[in-house]
Amino acid sequence: ENELQRKANFLNHIGIIKMNRGDIEGAIEVYERALEINKKSDYKFGIANVLNSIGMCFRRRSEYTKAIEYYEGSIKNYEEIQSIRGLMIEFNNMGVIFAELNEPKKALEYYEKSLEYASIIGDLTRKATRLNNIATLYDKEFDDVPKAISYTLEALKIYEEMGDYASQATLYNNLGLYYDKTGNKEETIKAYKKSIEIALNSKNIISLSKSYSNLAEFYFDSRNLEDAIKYMNLGIEINKKIGDKKGQSNKIYRLGRFYHQSEDFINAKIKYLESIEISKQVDNFEDLNEASFWLAELYFNYENYAKAIIYYKIGLECANKLDLPSDIIAYTQNLGYSYEKQGDYETAIEYYSLAQDLYEKNGDSEKTFEMIENIAWALNDLGRINSAITRLEDYIISLEKSNIIETMDKALEIIITMCIMGDDLDKGTKYAEKRLHIGIKNSDQKALAYTYGSLAIFSERSGEIANAITFSEKAIEYAKKIEDRDLINTHTHNIEIFRKRLNKN
Repeated sequence: ENELQRKANFLNHIGIIKMNRGDIEGAIEVYERALEINKKSDYKFGIANVLNSIGMCFRRRSEYTKAIEYYEGSIKNYEEIQSIRGLMIEFNNMGVIFAELNEPKKALEYYEKSLEYASIIGDLTRKATRLNNIATLYDKEFDDVPKAISYTLEALKIYEEMGDYASQATLYNNLGLYYDKTGNKEETIKAYKKSIEIALNSKNIISLSKSYSNLAEFYFDSRNLEDAIKYMNLGIEINKKIGDKKGQSNKIYRLGRFYHQSEDFINAKIKYLESIEISKQVDNFEDLNEASFWLAELYFNYENYAKAIIYYKIGLECANKLDLPSDIIAYTQNLGYSYEKQGDYETAIEYYSLAQDLYEKNGDSEKTFEMIENIAWALNDLGRINSAITRLEDYIISLEKSNIIETMDKALEIIITMCIMGDDLDKGTKYAEKRLHIGIKNSDQKALAYTYGSLAIFSERSGEIANAITFSEKAIEYAKKIEDRDLINTHTHNIEIFRKRLNKN
C-alpha cells in the first residue's frame, strides 16, 4: 500500500512538471493515473490532492466549470479527513476561479473562508496572501478603496513581522495606487517612496522598477513633468540592466505619452519610435500597438499622412493579433481618413467600407452612417456623384426597415445635398418630401427650415418659381423659430430674385 501511495505521489510530481511545461493534456493523463491508484487504496488526502491538480489544469485552459467540479471534489475529500490546510488552499483556489469569472461576491466568500483557516493553523504567509487577495477584490470589484487599504495594511504588518521584504515592497506599491485613488497625495508619495526604499535595500529590482514607473505616473498626473520623467527614466534604466526589453518598451512608450500630453511632440515621437523598435524585437504586440497608434496620430495631425498610414497599418496588424475589436475599427477608419487626406479616394473607400461592416456587426448605427457619409463624399470627389447617391439610397432603404429615425434624418440631409450638387431634381424632391414628413412628425424646426429651403431650390431649378417662393417663405417661417439669421437672409434674398423672374415672365 505504501508503494502504491509513493507511486501516486511520483505521478503527481510528474504531472506538475508537465503542467509547468505547458503540456496540459499530458499532465491530466498522469494525474488521472495517480487518482486511480489513490482511489484503489481509498487514500483521501491523495485523492483530494490530485483532484486539486486536475482542477488547476482546467483552470489554466480557462475551462472554469470543469475546474470548479474538480476543486469541489477536492474540498469534499479534505472535509472528510478534516484537513484544515487542504481546505485553506482549496477555498483560495475557488476564490481565484470566481474572481476570474467576475463573480466577486462568491470570490470574497471563498477568500474569507481560506483566511479563516490560515488564521486557525497560524500560516502567516498564506494569511497575508489571502488578505491581499481580498484587498484586490475590494479595490477592483467593489470600488471600496478604504477597505482595500485596511486589508493591505493588515497583510503588510504580517510581512514586516516575517521580514519578507519582497512582499513589503509589493504591498507598499499597492498602497500607493490605493492612496492615489483616494486623492491622498501625501500618503501616495510616502507609500511609493517606502516601496522604493525597501526594494533598493533588498535589491528587489522588479518591485523597484514598478514603483519607479507608478511614482512617475503619479507625478505626471500631478503636473510635475520633471519628476515624472526622472522616475520613469529610472525605471527604464533598471529594465535595461536586467535585459527586460518588454518592460523597457512599455516604460519608454509611457514616457512618450508624458511628452505627448505635454505637447512636446518632438520628444514624444522619439520615444514612440524607440518603443516600437524594442517592441518588435521581443514581439511585444501590446506596446507596439499603443506606440504605433499614438505615433500615427502625431503624424496625422502634422499632415504627414504617408507616415501616419505606415504606423496605422502596424497598429492594425497588432490589433488583429491581439484580437482587439475596438482597436481594429479605429485603425481601419483612420486609414480611411489618411488615404482620403492624401487624395487616394479609392483606397479610402475600401477602408471606410471595411469599417462600415465592422460597425454594422456591432449594431452601431451612428458610426455606420458616418462611414457611409465618408464613402459618399469620397465618391463625389472621384466625380461619381450618382454612385454616391445610389450608396446613400441603399442605406436609407435599410434604415426604413429598422426604423432608426435620427440616423434616417441625417442620411436624408446628406442625400438631398448630393442631389442638389448632382442636379438630380426628381430624387432630391422625393427625399426632401420624406425628410419633411419626419420633421413634421417630430416637430424638428431646424430640419423643416432646411428641407423647405431644399424644396425651394428643386422647384426653382424645375422652373416652378411660384412653388419656389412658397417653399422659401416656409423656410423663413421655421428659420425664425430657430433664430437662424443667415437662413432668413438667404431665403429673403432668393424670394426677391424669384419674384423678379415671375414679373419678367
